Amino acid sequence: MALSYKPADGTRVIVASAGTVVEAGVQPYDNTHTVVILNNTTGVDGYARWQSDGTAMTPATCMVIPGGSSLTLSIGVLSQRPADGATLRFDGANAVTFQLTYVNGMDS
Repeated sequence: MALSYKPADGTRVIVASAGTVVEAGVQPYDNTHTVVILNNTTGVDGYARWQSDGTAMTPATCMVIPGGSSLTLSIGVLSQRPADGATLRFDGANAVTFQLTYVNGMDS
């Protein structure tokens, strides 16, 4: 992925139903160091993890973001991220909408 020349970028991920794994349409940039994930769907747990396939997520296998709350995920520099082709993917206990904010380093 390329660098972002903005201090922060945003995107939205919509999961249509439980067991429907969705890859973030815009993956973190090379200079993204933090991802803030807001589960914008009150009362529905959302799931997130780095993975390389569409295997359904469960609370036991991933990060759980309760409905109406957020998670701040420090992903560090590019060399600290998964090298196995895994990307940031999302699922939910039901239909759920996530708002993602990528916080980018400007020193690159």
